Amino acid sequence: MAIDYGIDAPQTLSNLYWRAGTFAAFGIGIYLMNRRDLPGPAMTLMLVLLLIAAGFVAVALYMRRSSQSGKLALRDAIINKIQWTGDEKVLDVGCGRGLLLIAAAKQLKKGRATGIDIWDAGSLSANSQANTIANAKAEGVADRVKVETGDARNLTYGDNSFDVVLSCTTLHELPDAESRQLALEEMVRVTRPGGQIAIFDVMHGGEYAAILRKAGVDQVDDSYKTWLWLVPGRLVVGQKRTA
Repeated sequence: MAIDYGIDAPQTLSNLYWRAGTFAAFGIGIYLMNRRDLPGPAMTLMLVLLLIAAGFVAVALYMRRSSQSGKLALRDAIINKIQWTGDEKVLDVGCGRGLLLIAAAKQLKKGRATGIDIWDAGSLSANSQANTIANAKAEGVADRVKVETGDARNLTYGDNSFDVVLSCTTLHELPDAESRQLALEEMVRVTRPGGQIAIFDVMHGGEYAAILRKAGVDQVDDSYKTWLWLVPGRLVVGQKRTA
């Protein structure tokens, strides 16, 4: 089976292509209707509208590239920030189709990686528990992976349950700052003292770093920054305080 980690924001991509087609068709139509009486202005307007259409296509292609290759590089950067021993219990909050979850599982020898998601297909194409499990099987880590339905704001795990807690491009989907704070505090709660936390997201990295420090995370590093989907993002890494 071919491994497929999905396309982010599929409806946004469809909208961009639709707008590109609309502007292109409108421009060509205006030119065809006016080329005899007003050939110069008609050509100029068509070219302007075609340039706008090309802009929409360029944004769509960049977003698609972010999903297909940009996130692979980002995944490796996140994994490389963790000090692995191979026997960790890992939680991936908002695991989607398993991009980060499976990469974490590959670092494990005796440990286990758990992924949770609400399976919103509007955020990721064909986002489902079944597709995540299928990817884990295709990558040869199904025996080290557990996939469940769960809300980041109300984690069902006990305090200090995980050695490593991860999340990638998930928390910005929550409706407001209060929800994001609640999710971050939940992630800290289920991390054992001395455990590691790594979160990448767009737009709110500075906010996350401040919340994590207040919630009991030390050695917070938010220096890794990159662009994803033409939006700036930041990786926040830290270690839960031991006392």
